[in-house]
Parts: sequence; structure tokens; C-alpha cells
Amino acid sequence: MKHILTYLLFLGLPLMSFSQSYLEGVWRGDLLEEGQAFPLEARIKKVGHNLLEITFQCMVSDTTYTLTKATGKMYDDFSIYIVDAETLFPGSRKTDLHLIRNYQLEYNREFDNMTLSGYWQDKEKSASDQKRRMGKIHLKRQRKRDGA
Repeated sequence: MKHILTYLLFLGLPLMSFSQSYLEGVWRGDLLEEGQAFPLEARIKKVGHNLLEITFQCMVSDTTYTLTKATGKMYDDFSIYIVDAETLFPGSRKTDLHLIRNYQLEYNREFDNMTLSGYWQDKEKSASDQKRRMGKIHLKRQRKRDGA
């Protein structure tokens, strides 16, 4: 029995690191706020055992986008916590949607379909602030032949 448990433990450790390698690449989907969907692209790179670096590009309109750099951590339960760290474009906040966010996501993997879904909220306002903005986020992993 002891040998079986040891074997299962060593079998599970590589699976966790394997799932993190699947996080790397391009993810596309939507950032949702109050019924509006804004196209979102996330480029995820693994930078440590369970540490991530993410670049988000959000299309605010047909001609305007925001670009932010974020850091994140993946936990053993496949949840991911991400914090916007730096605004890359535009240099000043020209749009109402452009704000620094926190994200709580869940990584789901089916046979040929990998998704990240969860919630985001405005990082700069307190949780008790009535004007604090929040919404949902849904992303799907892009296969290499689909533009990753």
C-alpha cells in the first residue's frame, strides 16, 4: 500500500508541471463588464515553478486598445491569481475601461479544449467602494496553427 501511494505521488507531480506548460502561449476571449464584451488576448509565459508573466491586450473599440503586463501564480487546485503590474500602452489613461485589475481564474482542460475563466475587479478602489468595477473573463487557448 505504501508503494502504491508513493507511486501515485510521483505520478501526480509531473502532471502539475505539464499542465503549467500548457498555459504558455496565446489565449483569446472576452473581458465582460455590465453586458458588454471586449475582445481580450493574453500571452502567457511561465517564469518559475508556478509563476506566470502575462501580457493583456484589450480592444476597447475598433481603433483603441490597452496593453498591460501582469504577474500571476498558479496554485495546486488549478486556480490562478493575476495582478496587473504595468501599463504598456497607452502611456496615459485615455479610456474609461483602462484600469489596473486583479484576476481570479480557473484553468480547465478537456480533450482538445483548454479554457481560463473567472472574474476580475478594479485593483485601485477598495472593496467597499460602490464605484469599484468588476466583471467576468473567458479565454480559450489558441492552438499553434490558429495563431499562437
